[in-house]
Amino acid sequence: MTDAKITSPGAAEATPSERRVLRELAARIMEIAVSPRMDERRKAWRASHDLNASRPVILVETIAVDGFKDKSKLNCSDPYLRDVEMTFREYIRHYEEINDDFVIDPVFRIPWKIRSSGYGIDLGEKYPVNAGLGIAYSYDYFIKQPEDIEKLSYNTHTVLRDDTAKLVHKAESAFGDIMPVKPGGLDLIHTEWDGLFSTCEHAVAEDGSRRYVGYTPSVGCYFIGICMMVYKLLGNENLSLWAYDHPETIHKIASFVCEDRIRFFKWAENEGLFLSNTGSHLIGSGPLGPVSVLTKPPDARANLRDIWGWAEAQEAEIFSPDMYEEFFLPYIAKACELFGLISYGCCEKLTDRVGRTLARIPNIRNVAVSPWNDDSVMAGLLGKQYSYCRKIIPGNMSKKEADFGIMKAELKGIVKAAGDCNLQVCVRDVYDVHGDISRLSKWADMAKGVLGI
Repeated sequence: MTDAKITSPGAAEATPSERRVLRELAARIMEIAVSPRMDERRKAWRASHDLNASRPVILVETIAVDGFKDKSKLNCSDPYLRDVEMTFREYIRHYEEINDDFVIDPVFRIPWKIRSSGYGIDLGEKYPVNAGLGIAYSYDYFIKQPEDIEKLSYNTHTVLRDDTAKLVHKAESAFGDIMPVKPGGLDLIHTEWDGLFSTCEHAVAEDGSRRYVGYTPSVGCYFIGICMMVYKLLGNENLSLWAYDHPETIHKIASFVCEDRIRFFKWAENEGLFLSNTGSHLIGSGPLGPVSVLTKPPDARANLRDIWGWAEAQEAEIFSPDMYEEFFLPYIAKACELFGLISYGCCEKLTDRVGRTLARIPNIRNVAVSPWNDDSVMAGLLGKQYSYCRKIIPGNMSKKEADFGIMKAELKGIVKAAGDCNLQVCVRDVYDVHGDISRLSKWADMAKGVLGI
């Protein structure tokens, strides 16, 4: 089947064999989701985000690990249902093989499909050919002269309600009597723009437009992404040099992107697209969403003040703290004001600037601490006032021979430095485990021993 033959993501219902497979998997998912173990994990995440942690929590992220999704076991042929089956099998395998604090909720979430116009330009997105996992990408960096900013226009957006309804019907008719199917929310990691960022299969309609058929699982990850978009427009060289040569242009671009993001989030709120992301939702670079102060139950209709947002500034790490505060922090802070709570940080070093960030963004509750930070300094700054989401060095897990001695020493160092912080420890950005999936479960068991869980 070629992409061009598929013109609607919900054109066909499950065949009898597809329905049988999905119903068996859905029943197992529901069994896991309502188990006492899931309730305990939800309580542990909630206590961490309520700043009264009962214990550390750990999470091994498997979505990008090569080979964890075993495509040889898939039975569905429909592209969308095949992605659903793969997601179900990933969740079940995660639960059965990795003893971490991964949470599965008793619901199947289908995010709204949306289409955005872009800035009236071509970002020049490029992916590698025959490059292993194929996760790297680059851009043409459209703004090559300061005056190029005048060619940008604000995004306009459309919610594809009919397309989403077809996907809901496809899922409900297959397994909806076993597992509730919940439409709503957005997946801003994979599907904000039609065809852009999508890691799932797509189809080409007769008019040449790209239509989603892939299931995207990061529902409720409401990514702000101001620095990332500035980088995609400018590139590192202009971003670095123009802070000196054309500082007013850096401000102008950051302000433009900030306003564009605010317009998007307010549009989505007015369209009623948000659902509460206080369940098993990934809310940032590592943490899951349970928390008490956001009072809407998971997957309830929500406004911006009812949900987590995710902000970071990893592309601004090249700047000094003073320059970060001048060129980016005001715009990030302005966008963060929209949300109830913020999960802040990704891969950047925060040690020298997190104090300024916390002062400007008072609704930060979770801070993602990359391995490139000083744990003692970060723990002293965060204390019990925030949840401390520490990500391990992924390279030690991804070596041809995983180095558990180094990883154990790293965990001991984290525990010593973190003290009584509301500690979360996550495995992220691990892509290649050289076929040894067992190292993920081995790390989780080791981490529980070191952390005293």
